[in-house]
Amino acid sequence: MLFRSNGGGVSMLSSQVLDKSKFYYGTLPSNYGNALSGVMDMTLRKGNVSKPEYTLQTGLIGLDFAAEGPLRSNKNASYLVNFRASTVGLLSKAGVDFGGEKINFYDLSFNLNFDHRKGGSFSVFGFGGRSTNSFSARPEDAWETEKDRYNIDFYGNTFAIGIRDERHISNTIMLKSGAAVSGQLQQRTSQSAVVPYAHTAFEKFESNRKLFSAFVVMSIKNNDRLSSEHGATLTVTSDHQGLELTQVSESYVPP
Repeated sequence: MLFRSNGGGVSMLSSQVLDKSKFYYGTLPSNYGNALSGVMDMTLRKGNVSKPEYTLQTGLIGLDFAAEGPLRSNKNASYLVNFRASTVGLLSKAGVDFGGEKINFYDLSFNLNFDHRKGGSFSVFGFGGRSTNSFSARPEDAWETEKDRYNIDFYGNTFAIGIRDERHISNTIMLKSGAAVSGQLQQRTSQSAVVPYAHTAFEKFESNRKLFSAFVVMSIKNNDRLSSEHGATLTVTSDHQGLELTQVSESYVPP
């Protein structure tokens, strides 16, 4: 499944929900589409099918709460849900100063898994989150960098939801398929503090990305030494970006 986006400092997927993860660089497998520099293949783990479990974890990154357990009494289906809130965001609301910035994020991820009787499984997964950052302009006599003269607000929303199916067609053939829809919306606005000389008074940047991807792969194990994979992928993207600037003249005088 493909999710294309530039990464930030914190992964939206908590370590509590991750299973095996692989990093590819250099020459990439063809099933990762048009990726060029590198790919991080992250897999969500299955929930505990024996009994319900609840986990509360706190650290420098965030406060995590996870729940998992069986969906059915015959133990062939499970759920896994995780919610996380930013530690820095909680401290900011408590009044701790981080250089004049208020940083916050929260996210939710889930994985529902249903095992097939003849091997393989069907899963429904998804995640979503929001990050915000606010900076208040400093007094003019305290300006040290260009940023100090602006009131800056940023927010970003990211989501993805998808399905994946793996099933054995025979003892030597496995069919894998899946589809997902993902999106990302980012907006950054900056408003200059009023000063009596030329400056950019207002700036607004907005980016709206959406992606649909699907794949089907047939894995064939011919013998102990020879195996092959045959498949196809489909990717449809939508990308819109806009920038708005408002600049005042040198004759501008604040009221």
